[in-house]
Amino acid sequence: IRRLGSNVSMDEIAAEIGVSKTVLYRYFVDKNDLTTAVMMRFEQVTLIPNMAAALSSNLDGYDLTREIIRVYVDTVANEPEPYRF
Repeated sequence: IRRLGSNVSMDEIAAEIGVSKTVLYRYFVDKNDLTTAVMMRFEQVTLIPNMAAALSSNLDGYDLTREIIRVYVDTVANEPEPYRF
């Protein structure tokens, strides 16, 4: 998804990881199901750790809110393809 972009097909995803499309459908009902899994993984691996660092700071409510928003926007700007997918 990062390399091929948001319009990547299930065939292209299967080819990229070296399996048949049938194997993908064994694990994911459809492309929407895969999209949900991709976003959940992105949140766990990238977004949540980035936000956790902001949350562990000693900022007051206003500055903390600004920092969390900044982290979210920066994360999406640096990794836009999962959101476009």
